Amino acid sequence: ALTGTTTFTITYTPDAVDADDAVISIANDDLDENPYTIDLHGDGIDTIPPTVNVTAPVSGAHWRGTQTLTSSASDNTGVTYVEYFIDGATSLGSSPTPADYQVSLNTASYSDGPHTITAEAHDNYTNVGTSAAISFTIDNTPPTINVTAGPTPAAIRGANTTTYRVTYMDTNLSAITLGAGDVTLATTGTVTGATVTAVNVVSATERDIVISTTGGDGTVYISNIAAGTASDTAGNTAPAMSTATTACTVDNTPPIVTITAPGAGAYVNGTQALTFTVVDASATTDQAKIAAGTYTAVTSGDLISTLNGWGAAAEASVSLDVQATDAAGNVGSASINVTKDVTTPTVTIGAPSVSAANGSATVTYTLTYSESVTSSLDAGDITVTNGGTASSAVLSITNVTATTADVNINVGAGDGAVTITVAAGTGTDAAGNAEALGAGPSTAFTEDNTAPDAVSVTSPASGAFINDTETIIVTATDTGGSGVDYVDFYIDGSLEGTDTDYLNPPFEYSWVTDSGSYPDGPYVLSAVAYDMAGNSAVSTSDPTVTVDNTAPTVTIGAPSVSAANGSATVTYTLTYSESVTSSLDAGDITVTNGGTASSAVLSITNVTATTADVNINVGTGDGAVTITVAAGTGTDAAGNVEASGAGPSAAFTEDNTIPAVNISSPLDGATVSGTVIITATATDTGGSGINHVEFFINASSVGTDSSDPYEYSWVTSTGSYDLRADAYDNAGNSALDDDTNVTVP
Repeated sequence: ALTGTTTFTITYTPDAVDADDAVISIANDDLDENPYTIDLHGDGIDTIPPTVNVTAPVSGAHWRGTQTLTSSASDNTGVTYVEYFIDGATSLGSSPTPADYQVSLNTASYSDGPHTITAEAHDNYTNVGTSAAISFTIDNTPPTINVTAGPTPAAIRGANTTTYRVTYMDTNLSAITLGAGDVTLATTGTVTGATVTAVNVVSATERDIVISTTGGDGTVYISNIAAGTASDTAGNTAPAMSTATTACTVDNTPPIVTITAPGAGAYVNGTQALTFTVVDASATTDQAKIAAGTYTAVTSGDLISTLNGWGAAAEASVSLDVQATDAAGNVGSASINVTKDVTTPTVTIGAPSVSAANGSATVTYTLTYSESVTSSLDAGDITVTNGGTASSAVLSITNVTATTADVNINVGAGDGAVTITVAAGTGTDAAGNAEALGAGPSTAFTEDNTAPDAVSVTSPASGAFINDTETIIVTATDTGGSGVDYVDFYIDGSLEGTDTDYLNPPFEYSWVTDSGSYPDGPYVLSAVAYDMAGNSAVSTSDPTVTVDNTAPTVTIGAPSVSAANGSATVTYTLTYSESVTSSLDAGDITVTNGGTASSAVLSITNVTATTADVNINVGTGDGAVTITVAAGTGTDAAGNVEASGAGPSAAFTEDNTIPAVNISSPLDGATVSGTVIITATATDTGGSGINHVEFFINASSVGTDSSDPYEYSWVTSTGSYDLRADAYDNAGNSALDDDTNVTVP
């Protein structure tokens, strides 16, 4: 067996009161040893407490006033009494009565609220058994009635209703019996038909009392709610509520809305304040809109641009609407039409009144606004920019209208380009939009105080002959910068005409010399040039020209001979009435041959400014020959062209037939003495006629006779003589007659 010591602690509780025996056996795990056995003997006592349960109140009960506590208890040796405790500490008394151990409880002695009840049961051996704590609520306070909301809405109109919310204040509320008949209403003013139309359940503790009226203005309110309309679990009932509720406004009159700004028809750009007045007995909700926008909240003084619909509204006449809704829902409104205009006006600078000016002038620019504006334009808004030596400045602002204004510039004493610029903000349209960009620089005008120079009549040249319409040409330059504007043309100091076509220099004037106002003769040409600024200069070295509108004429002189035969040349001299430039050639001469004549032009010779010889080659026939000169064979210095020609000329006779001649006295063989008249007869069939007859004695020419009868007076002397006569025609043809023999004794 193992050695050592093992200690056991054994507790023995007798299972009965009074004497009791017991055996305790302890097992031994040694195989060679027996178990240990212990015998016990003694007296038992009662250590078992009674059991007890509270039967009233039950758990969760709500008590008011005086109530009875009860319980049930048991014990193996018997219960001597039961004692009650509230909230675990305060004894409420005891009861030995075994039926239910009743004890009275006055709940009014304790505060409302949750409490506990426990019971202690006592037996004959002083054992105490304690019950489980029973939780209950003492409630000696009745439900209270409070109006916790309303009137909602605070104002009504027409058939609208308002609601008061009634809340019953009691944590142990068990029932609400409130009905329409329990509610008493009161009114003021002219309100009619005040009625509770419904009592609606909201929650276990809340009811909504719905009230309506039929008309009038004033107030309606709840003046009383009857007692007994609710009870709690303890049996307390609600007392009456006799305190008047907040009154609900009954209002059937709409607000009066008046728009005070902008005015009807005004132009607006959104920066204007919308101001309006609302007359109504109650507070109002104010709204406004523009055109097709929707109403949104507004306060008098808000900018128009903040109104709903402003952004979408066209730039046109649009409606501006304001409405006010009072607490009762009555709507009053006002509407005007205004013109939306968010486009800022613009200003443009017109062309200067003149393109150039000198220091004696004023130049005006007209400003034009894109729409009607209220002008704030003054001289300080105008900036003048001078180029070169120009010194122009603003003189004044005049003729200001809703859309235009004239800026007058005092032209300075220098030379240069001048422009103006207009500052922004010089005009505000009816909507309040201010012109924002200004304008400029403008089109420039030229300040020019320098007269034109190099004014000269360049054509026609001095000494020129002119006719018909003559173009007078003048050149001029202008160093002042404005440029030559126009030139006046003068004839012998009298204004003849003006050329304003400065874009196509040189300056020209068509002088009609053959109008009848300018007889042929000399004239002095001069000019005055004016620049764009009005400065002027007179031409220098003015030419003197001769007007000649008389065309030259040509005449044909007599032929160089009156008759000629084919061996000759006949010359006609042409004479012009004045000096010309000749264009004469053989083609300008027409030869007219009569009979069998065949003369023709041989040549043109000896041409001078005033004459020319036409040489005719005489033909081999017989007949009269004339010439004709065509027109246009000479042009004078003025350009006048000989226009008529000349002819037919005086004729010469082309004659190639010899004449016939014979001595008719004395006769052949006659004897004569003294002074003898020799007589010859001569004829010319060629047409030129007998020019003369020449008489010969013994072959010696003794005389001639050019008139018929052809005679010679011969003083005779003794001897034999051979007489002969030769006849010559005007063409130079000649014939011999047969000899006549005579004797002088």
